[in-house]
Amino acid sequence: MADLLAGLSGEFGPSRIARPYRDVRFRADKSPYKTEIYATFDRGGYVNFSADGLTAAHGYFMMTATQLERYRRAVDDDADGVRLAEIVGRLRTEGLEVGGGQALKTAPRGYSADHPRIELLRCKGLICWHHWPVEPWFATRQRPAARWQASCAPRRRCTNGSTAKSAPILPRRPRRGRGAVLEPW
Repeated sequence: MADLLAGLSGEFGPSRIARPYRDVRFRADKSPYKTEIYATFDRGGYVNFSADGLTAAHGYFMMTATQLERYRRAVDDDADGVRLAEIVGRLRTEGLEVGGGQALKTAPRGYSADHPRIELLRCKGLICWHHWPVEPWFATRQRPAARWQASCAPRRRCTNGSTAKSAPILPRRPRRGRGAVLEPW
């Protein structure tokens, strides 16, 4: 994991590793709570290694109320909303998963249930991710970093692309302290 993060730090900034949690004091079966290792990047991004494989993600797991309001206005806008829907469609066509960390079951207040982009309006966050099952290339040093960087290119277009008003489609991540990312997916 450290080698992968070192290879990606130039493009995505410093990272923080969350190691598998092994405090088993309150568990009857004494198995660990977490069985994966993951890291987040200051400039956005998430990478996870587990027995199932490698997962890479980029986007916003949960937006603040201000960010969510700005995001929904952008989705509702005829130019920006159509553009975001096209990007999401293109990402899905490329084999990437796109969705919200949490989603409303109905239309958000102030929007009709038959809105053309209702699926995007219901999201409280917007994440793009890809999962690779365990394969022999995991044993190499450069291949995971190269695959992760290649998969992040379309994600970064979605979250950092500019609109006609020179603002990102999605709001910037909130930061606290020394640049720590809140809910960084």
